[in-house]
Amino acid sequence: MRNHILCLTIAALVCAGCASTGGFELFGTPLYSPTIKSRAITAENPRGEVGQGGQELGGRKGRPCLSNLEKGQVYTFAEIEGPGVIRHMWITTPRREPRMLRNLILRFYWDDQAHPSVEAPLSDFFGLCHGRAEHYESAFVTVAEGKGFNSYFVMPFAKKAKLTIANESDLDAGMFFYHVDYTLGDRVSAATPYFHAQFRRVPNTTMYEDYVILDGVKGKGRYLGACIGIVDRFAGYRVWWGEGEVKMYIDGDTEYPTICGTGSEDYAGSAWGLGQYAGRELGAPCIEDRHISFYRFHGHDPVYFNEDIKVTIQQIGNDGRFEPASEDGRLGKFVKSGEYKKDHRGGNFERIDDVCSTAYWYQTLPTQPFPPFPDKALRSLDLFAIPPGGIKGTVVDADGKPVADTEMGCRALMADGKMSTEIMGWSSARTDAAGLLVMEEALPKGVHPKVFIGYMKDRQIHVAVIENVTIVAGEIADLGTIRLKPMSFEEMRKLRESE
Repeated sequence: MRNHILCLTIAALVCAGCASTGGFELFGTPLYSPTIKSRAITAENPRGEVGQGGQELGGRKGRPCLSNLEKGQVYTFAEIEGPGVIRHMWITTPRREPRMLRNLILRFYWDDQAHPSVEAPLSDFFGLCHGRAEHYESAFVTVAEGKGFNSYFVMPFAKKAKLTIANESDLDAGMFFYHVDYTLGDRVSAATPYFHAQFRRVPNTTMYEDYVILDGVKGKGRYLGACIGIVDRFAGYRVWWGEGEVKMYIDGDTEYPTICGTGSEDYAGSAWGLGQYAGRELGAPCIEDRHISFYRFHGHDPVYFNEDIKVTIQQIGNDGRFEPASEDGRLGKFVKSGEYKKDHRGGNFERIDDVCSTAYWYQTLPTQPFPPFPDKALRSLDLFAIPPGGIKGTVVDADGKPVADTEMGCRALMADGKMSTEIMGWSSARTDAAGLLVMEEALPKGVHPKVFIGYMKDRQIHVAVIENVTIVAGEIADLGTIRLKPMSFEEMRKLRESE
């Protein structure tokens, strides 16, 4: 059986050059091609030019990234003249807290279109529905160690590809690293379906109306799949959220779909509940209290359409009771609020949910304009978070003198090896006239092997490293005297490497 990537590759794109290799292929590409050329775009070679990579600082890694993706900035990180195919994309940034990842927005434009064919937050495009950067690997997306965001979606274009990222958060994102691998000279025609991705979120679905993962598509192509996230308001009430069926309305279907599943966890390839796991074409990267996310790709089981497609998922749960819940029972508050409805005897009930999704599909151009993109407030609502706690202490310099009226930054190396900035970003506060520092929400709860507190002035770092600090949610840990010492960038680098 051919590799899963082969299933997605469009024959017209990859056949060029196959004859010269006897028809042999590797992952859907010829073993060699005299006509297809390999290229890559990075910050050092922004146009992917021949023989122009790695020239900065005499070829010694002089410009590996955009130094700072500023608040409000829209950065075009790849603009390519076709015909060609984007084969792989890698992105990373040091600020990977949920609110930042949800507000770094990817928008990709194909050929002469003024509106995007891809529009999704960085986190959700890579299958992280609630902004939590977790390691997982699938056939098309890999988030390596929760740090490196990799896409293997095949993205053909005839005339032009333009890839942008917009920082729509409240803060600068810091360094933005990227590497776009692509080929030129591929056969791309008007009949070639182009890659698309679209993010949606509805914080309160409508009772009895299925959440829409995708609609408004006109053209020929294939539905590739989706990552779906749910913030479960019923968590802790001993009810199951995932009885809803995924439905696919194809080529004119109206009241009833051509394809209809059997349940939400069934669509994710599991059964009788859903735990955290990752598979090649299906999985659930996050099952954590109220935050649930799962994905399904249709690589080996293609869903083709010739005119249009609509994909939905029902909001149906199961309370394990034969009779409907009452207003004075354990689900009473949901009955009173109208978030729970059971019109028949049996365990299943209709519910209102907070749902988000990113759909992936291929279709011929033109792309229909997408619905209005969710605003920052909606995107940022109720993201995954570890409850924070605070710190306080008196900051002094190496000679014991108070460091007064100075902005201090704080972060921690957590027990799982991650930095606290990946969960909640940098924390900062200003010392008072006596050097007292109070940060009410400084760090995630837990026991942190190392806590770093300090500031930088005139390219000199002043930092204290405090070991084994216990942070309790909602409480403030007293660190006593926080003694800073000067440290060079090289010393700081070695300290980080020792972690």
